[in-house]
Amino acid sequence: LIAVVAIPTSIIATFVLIDKAGFTLNNMTLLGLALAVGVVLDDAIVVLENIFRHMEEKGVPAMEAASTGTKEIGLAVMATTMSLVIIFLPLAYMGGIIGRFLRSYGLTVAFAIMVSLFTAFTLTPMLCSRFLKVEREKNRFQLWVDRFNDFLREHYGRLVLWSLANRGKVVLIAAAIALSSLPFLKMVGKDFLPPDDSGEFEVNFTAPEGTALSATDRILRQVEAEVKRLPNVNIILSSIGEGEGSNVNDAKVYIRLEDESKRKLSQFDIMDMARRALA
Repeated sequence: LIAVVAIPTSIIATFVLIDKAGFTLNNMTLLGLALAVGVVLDDAIVVLENIFRHMEEKGVPAMEAASTGTKEIGLAVMATTMSLVIIFLPLAYMGGIIGRFLRSYGLTVAFAIMVSLFTAFTLTPMLCSRFLKVEREKNRFQLWVDRFNDFLREHYGRLVLWSLANRGKVVLIAAAIALSSLPFLKMVGKDFLPPDDSGEFEVNFTAPEGTALSATDRILRQVEAEVKRLPNVNIILSSIGEGEGSNVNDAKVYIRLEDESKRKLSQFDIMDMARRALA
């Protein structure tokens, strides 16, 4: 519970910095906060574990353990926190359209991580000094957890010793894992924004400059005829010169598809068919 308190404390406190930076709660900032939920807990857990170690192994009172334990682990916690900030902060200074999208995301995560560091050095030790206790007599569940931890520690130690004795193999394995991401990237694919089957799309075209309204209308009727042949089309709405800055040579066709449950083809399949038909 002491560690978990760090989550709402850090996330809600981050709202202040988000507001000062001129951001709102939107898709990008909420995405950053969602990611930060799993990150802001780390510092509090490390501090709490070290305080508990002082109390359990050295028999130090909670108040003293909270002070000495936090000081002892402070530099390491700061180093790990800064390494995370260094990952996300550069996103805020990328150029172009991508930078516009990621600026609020990168700063939001960086804000949350920095607030979690402050929380880990203040709120967490205070709660530990008041509420953390060492139970000398352990129940069955705690004994089972201890045995499981001892099992992991023993095998992890063997793995570390093997890694140090076979450094060349470890480097080759790490390089192979890193290079294996390239074919997987091709398999997964990439896009600017994730595709979303909303059941609607638009066809836009611009006729040559100087085209009369009647000529644009004739082209538009040809486009409509091709669109009507597409499967699962429910509604068509055509317009010429709609929108600010549009002329009589600018036209668009809005296509609304049937509900996703009533069609076998996805919106993107039908869009590809439209591209081929109108090519």
